[in-house]
Amino acid sequence: MNIQETLFNFDKEPSYAKSSLRLAAEAHIQKIKDEDLLTEETYLIAQLTLDLAQVCGVAVAKGSASAVAMASKELRETLAMLPDVSGGNSDFRAMAEKFGIAL
Repeated sequence: MNIQETLFNFDKEPSYAKSSLRLAAEAHIQKIKDEDLLTEETYLIAQLTLDLAQVCGVAVAKGSASAVAMASKELRETLAMLPDVSGGNSDFRAMAEKFGIAL
């Protein structure tokens, strides 16, 4: 099975409600996919980015500042490892800033 077949199944209904930050991360990663910039090496980083965006969103909703700080640090690091898209990731950055996460 190809790793691309197991990751990024946005259509599959998750067992949890997606946070707004997760939805913005999905849109950003979709832009990267649309530009055909994801490689086998960066697919795992992209999946980790999605998961960390969800954790940040949940932590913000719960009011857990320490969890937001920890997850957002990791999120920033994974974002730095993703390929740049031609249109930038301003939508994702705007959503992150709304949650108080400085990227």
